[in-house]
Amino acid sequence: MKSVTMEERDITVICATYNRAQSLKRMLDALVRQNYNRLKWKLIVVDNNSTDHTQEVLKSYLDKLPLQILFEPKQGKSQAVNQAFGHLEGWLVVTIDDDIEPFDDWLEQMVRVAKEKPEYDIFCGYIEPFWEVQPPEWVLKWPHHGIVFAVNPELEEGEIPPVWVTGGNAAYRRKAMEGLSYGGGELGPSAGNQKFPMGEDVAFSLKIVNRGGKAYYTKDTKVRHCIPSERIEEAWILGRAERYGRGTPYVRPEWFEGKSLFLGMPVTTLVKYVTLKLLHPFIYALPQSKRRYDLLWKLNMSKGILHTMMKVNKGKGLISRFQPVSDFLD
Repeated sequence: MKSVTMEERDITVICATYNRAQSLKRMLDALVRQNYNRLKWKLIVVDNNSTDHTQEVLKSYLDKLPLQILFEPKQGKSQAVNQAFGHLEGWLVVTIDDDIEPFDDWLEQMVRVAKEKPEYDIFCGYIEPFWEVQPPEWVLKWPHHGIVFAVNPELEEGEIPPVWVTGGNAAYRRKAMEGLSYGGGELGPSAGNQKFPMGEDVAFSLKIVNRGGKAYYTKDTKVRHCIPSERIEEAWILGRAERYGRGTPYVRPEWFEGKSLFLGMPVTTLVKYVTLKLLHPFIYALPQSKRRYDLLWKLNMSKGILHTMMKVNKGKGLISRFQPVSDFLD
């Protein structure tokens, strides 16, 4: 393959992966099919200390893709992405997850939209669900699919708040992210923490917005998000509620502005959690319904919020006032 200088490349695509060799292969096959000129982009895949055959899969694509393989032994998506940030080329940085399957014109469309929208620094594309098995009707109707399954086909084309940016199909102008890190490990997936706080993609986008950047959603850059069978189980979805709650104080501090804290926990959330926890045996025994689902979601989300608030507000006294959890944006 002809060597390409940094100035000639347009795009660096980044993917952090951990123990998903099978879905990673599907993603890499889709990248092989990209219409965009292979000499104009590079792919960085960071193996985040996988113990399966991820390395073998990656090496089998070295002659098929403009691929650079990195290894990050410290667990956590943010650690892996930060390592990739040291190897960027081009003016546009695109992120993708190892369980995503992009359409064949994905990169071509991402470059086109970024060129046509110079007033924006962040781009989020269309993500549709690809169900491994057909989900039950309640899964299709009751959960918020954007939060639970990281899909967004219902969004309208145009400017969006950074909290709607999903890293499985996102792009950033490189000049807008100069000097920024993807985080210090407070948020995002980590093999060592199954109840990790969600929101690493939002947190990174917030850093750019705090510099004056804006985010844009387009339906033209399309991908599918593979949703395996275990993720349509009630237990997994309610676990997602707790992880979402754990990340909320970091990325949605406006929800708690002016709120009184008791032992570091927002009083209103604490009252909600205690009430729902006392009622939990009765709620859980109810017949399956939207009302039952909503109550269980609120219980688990409240639990997650309280966990984070106690952690970050420890030592602030019996009664205090909420202050934004903003250190991670530095």
